[in-house]
Amino acid sequence: MAVPVRQNLCPASRYDIKCPYTRTPTRVVIHNTANDAPAENEISYMLSRPEEISFHYGVDDKEAVQGLPLDRNAWASGDGHGKGNMEGIHIEICYSLSGGSRFAAAEKNAAWLTAQLLRQYGWGVEKVTKHQDYDGKYCPHRTLDLGWGRFVEMVKKELNTPEKEEEPDLTEAEARKIAQEEIGNYFAALEEKPVSGWAKKHVELVKERGIMNGDKDGGFRPGDVITREEVASALVNALGLGKEASDYARQAFEKATQAGLLDGAMPREALTREQFALVLDKLGLVPWAEEEAGEEPQQPAAPDDPQDQQEDAPGGEAEKENG
Repeated sequence: MAVPVRQNLCPASRYDIKCPYTRTPTRVVIHNTANDAPAENEISYMLSRPEEISFHYGVDDKEAVQGLPLDRNAWASGDGHGKGNMEGIHIEICYSLSGGSRFAAAEKNAAWLTAQLLRQYGWGVEKVTKHQDYDGKYCPHRTLDLGWGRFVEMVKKELNTPEKEEEPDLTEAEARKIAQEEIGNYFAALEEKPVSGWAKKHVELVKERGIMNGDKDGGFRPGDVITREEVASALVNALGLGKEASDYARQAFEKATQAGLLDGAMPREALTREQFALVLDKLGLVPWAEEEAGEEPQQPAAPDDPQDQQEDAPGGEAEKENG
């Protein structure tokens, strides 16, 4: 458990009132505020007061706020120039007036902060003291009500909990490498996802006709999203828009389209062999089946003489004779 710790330090111009002496600390002194204000307010109020009243930390249910440098004394334990004021690091636990869950959380945070200070200075729990030890005042009042030994055990527990090592910050190159690997894994997973059975025929068709060709590596990624520009590209491909015939072939392509040999779509797309065979068939260049079997192809019969057709037609000469 790590508690946010920030500073709102006493300005040097007020050292003569709040913390006039430099010193080397030798202990931690625990207090209760007998108030229901958060740590930020307690520190701000302490710094603004004209009296020689001061402490190093205020701790609430969310954070700890430091108000005095640790190498300077505080006026908190009521023992004048005794060891409490001169050598103690003073911690005020907030919300002790009403108690409840906020005080319980603040007390837990204070136990964590106390353990951190013990580690910092290489002290044991015997260095954890209370205001009452110096001038007899019943403080920290609510912590004492709940049991001083209980609070000391909370500090021991925090002290015996191994500190979590902070991971070093990544360099830009390391962050970029991780990002590239994650992106690669994402697209690899999409590539492995098979096309749904109901869509397989349609996917093959749009790939065959060049409407959608997949990514640069040929992957179709059926489960991936599609952007607006990709939709536009697919529509252009499907409608044959934007893919005009090359200059040298434009006129021939137009004539072939007008003659019904080609459908006029996607002039630069490749034809399959069977599609080209169909074009040859339309031109009459595919041999008849009889030729392939060695037989002479049957030529279509010559049209009747127009004169014969006229005589045989209803209302022709025969009918005139009977008329």
